[in-house]
Amino acid sequence: MHYLLIALKLTVALGILNVWLLRSGKATAYRGKDAKTLREEFAVYGLPFPVFCLIGILKVGLALGAPGLVLDSQSGATCGAWHGSCSCWGPSSCTSK
Repeated sequence: MHYLLIALKLTVALGILNVWLLRSGKATAYRGKDAKTLREEFAVYGLPFPVFCLIGILKVGLALGAPGLVLDSQSGATCGAWHGSCSCWGPSSCTSK
């Protein structure tokens, strides 16, 4: 089950990165209305450019952080591998990996 969760997190993270970094300037069949790019799609739905930037930063930032989250099933600690922080929710001691 642990490896399935890792695979799912990586799949979602890579999908988000693909859309926002590799395909954002390309026309796809999935764009709303007549939009040719991701930025145009936001405009088509009436969202201003700052909202496009904010959503992009949040999605890419979270997608980059998602694979770094590991669940250590033995110690019961959730550790953020990117910044070395760790918070315990289990009975045993918590250490950074």
